[in-house]
Amino acid sequence: MFMLRNYFQSLQPFPTVDYGHVSTVASKADFDKVIRQQEGGGEGSQAPSHKLTIVDFYATWCPPCKAAVPLYAKMSEDYYKKGVQFYKCDVDKSRDISSSQGISAMPTFKVYKGGVCVETVKGLSEAKIRSALDKALEEAEVKGGDDDDDDDGVVKAAE
Repeated sequence: MFMLRNYFQSLQPFPTVDYGHVSTVASKADFDKVIRQQEGGGEGSQAPSHKLTIVDFYATWCPPCKAAVPLYAKMSEDYYKKGVQFYKCDVDKSRDISSSQGISAMPTFKVYKGGVCVETVKGLSEAKIRSALDKALEEAEVKGGDDDDDDDGVVKAAE
């Protein structure tokens, strides 16, 4: 009975919302650009003083992923002025991205700072997602917003 219910839930269209600041990432090149935008303040930055990027790795057939849509959009509004950019990535359409990021469960939320994943939340837990964002923002504030710390050395070495 449970499997039958899940099957019919998976047939429901993926929800959309008319609010929030969530963009879609569909290609590896776009993903890399989005993650690297914050390294130097980046062009096309949606949020003022862009500090973090969070990506929701989801699947359209996944019931918890569907339930996450309005919560994620609401969080994007709450964290917009704090400098967090929100993105979503369909793991079935962007297998190269999900594979490179080690995604094995949906939904998975990854928080990036300076091009590096600093927090990961597997499963839908608004409290855990907010906690991960707050922790990463607090760490960014402790560093005084000065991105000339350890991250720059790594980036310069890679360049």
